[in-house]
Amino acid sequence: EEVVAVACGRAHSLAVRRAGDVYAWGHGRLGRLGTGTMQSLDQPSLVVALHGVKITAVACGAAHSLCIDAAGGVWAWGDNRHG
Repeated sequence: EEVVAVACGRAHSLAVRRAGDVYAWGHGRLGRLGTGTMQSLDQPSLVVALHGVKITAVACGAAHSLCIDAAGGVWAWGDNRHG
């Protein structure tokens, strides 16, 4: 399926497929991948908590990730020491 959006942080990346599924890979420390573990991943892995939610945009910070769903909701995960 076609990738329609990507974002890169300091040590991780996110991609959104046309159906709205989000995939993450890179360094898993601080939960920045959203996969439910701190494990680092070399290959894109589905962010299961968002499965079924149509995501339209993604962004990455140094140790956190954000996305916007089709209804305008904002989702965030990862390091939360400053916010």
